[in-house]
Amino acid sequence: MAILERLRDMALPDPLLGSGAIYNSVWNELTGRPPLTGIKDADVVYF
Repeated sequence: MAILERLRDMALPDPLLGSGAIYNSVWNELTGRPPLTGIKDADVVYF
């Protein structure tokens, strides 16, 4: 959520968060791991 909130605050035109951060977040939740396990960066693109 912190990344998504930061994207909103940056007011970029049509920002997208890369799938690695999303995939790891979901996997961590499903397996009971700490939220940021395996997430070393977040890829953001915008148009």
